[in-house]
Amino acid sequence: MAKEIPRVSITLPDGGVVAVRQTLPPQISENEGVYQGTLSMIKIVTPDFTNPVTTNVCLYDKNGVLLWQSGALAEASGVAGYAIPVSIPLSQREYFTATPSGDPGAGGGIVTIDCSYIPDVFVRL
Repeated sequence: MAKEIPRVSITLPDGGVVAVRQTLPPQISENEGVYQGTLSMIKIVTPDFTNPVTTNVCLYDKNGVLLWQSGALAEASGVAGYAIPVSIPLSQREYFTATPSGDPGAGGGIVTIDCSYIPDVFVRL
């Protein structure tokens, strides 16, 4: 049975055009043995930015090696967002970044990421 990972929210500031790393939670699997398994679904909701920009979301391992990237996601995805099936092993301290294609405009915006994973049957959660 799939389990949920706490929601990741990344604030893209006004004027920002660089990757912003998630801060809460600091990593997907903070401690060894926690959230170990396979990431099965990533749901991304993009805000209605002032300026027409796209957002690229990336997942990295603890060493900064790219594991997955979304490609350009249009703004204002609404409640439905983008539900993307994946199969990515989780081991320890993975994290997301979000990068706007340009200046999001006044106030920036918050990209939210919800994930589901299938726990490793040999890990005690």
